[in-house]
Amino acid sequence: MESQGYTLSKEQIYTADINQQGGYTVTKELLPHLRKQRTGIFAATDWMAAGVLRALQEEGVRIPDEVGVVGYSDIDLASHIYPSLSSVRVEKEAMGYLAARILLDELEERIAGPVQIYLQPHLVARESTLGALNELKEKA
Repeated sequence: MESQGYTLSKEQIYTADINQQGGYTVTKELLPHLRKQRTGIFAATDWMAAGVLRALQEEGVRIPDEVGVVGYSDIDLASHIYPSLSSVRVEKEAMGYLAARILLDELEERIAGPVQIYLQPHLVARESTLGALNELKEKA
């Protein structure tokens, strides 16, 4: 965010249970604090983001015109709810393969200690942010 000229203060970070109810509850809490300019909400999971969408819709907030929403993990639900949810996709097969490989390597004592592997996630843009993405493309 900083490389694009945006900042994020501690006051802009909300925490809740990592489920649909957590996303719903924390969104109801933050709604009075939303700025009048375009706002985005990034939820830790797609399930949380589904709760965010529900809370915003109940309050009459236009998605993505007023608030864009992005989840994380790109579960099947993301493309089937309304509006369809933009999500950060993690390659689950690669993650599973690597986890199994590390476990086998540890069991066979080929490695010892912690292992860090970085997988590059990518954004799958859907209706919950497409208005914002089109606006950014027009400005570019």
